[in-house]
Amino acid sequence: MSNIVIRLLKAIDKNGEVSLYELSKLITKKHNDHRDFYPIAFLVANDLLDDDYFDKRDNTQLKEQLLAREFYACHNADKKASDGDRDFTAIGNLQKLSEQKFSLSAKGCLYLSNYRTRRNDRLFALATGIIVGVVTAITTTILAA
Repeated sequence: MSNIVIRLLKAIDKNGEVSLYELSKLITKKHNDHRDFYPIAFLVANDLLDDDYFDKRDNTQLKEQLLAREFYACHNADKKASDGDRDFTAIGNLQKLSEQKFSLSAKGCLYLSNYRTRRNDRLFALATGIIVGVVTAITTTILAA
């Protein structure tokens, strides 16, 4: 996975729940359109993130392009937003579309845990290799003298 996806997962893990607006600030804006929101759409479509409206979507709406368009339309909207084809309305009197909350799913927690374990294993292997190399060089120098 890309660094932006890992950064999003770490931010959500650190804070527990993060709003769509807060996530949009973490995304690198290259295109300034729905294409910037594909990392969030990828995470939701692959069940790594849960959101407030998860139970209201059917499987046809979990296509990454549809999700990316929805998140782009809603990332700074108050009560209503549109992506051209679909309209989105906030549920309840106090909630804004941009305040839609995301949290890690069990699959997301497991992925992040595995990512951290692999990272620590690589660092341990690198440190072990360096230490063995230094000890071998010192031993060779002492025995050669």
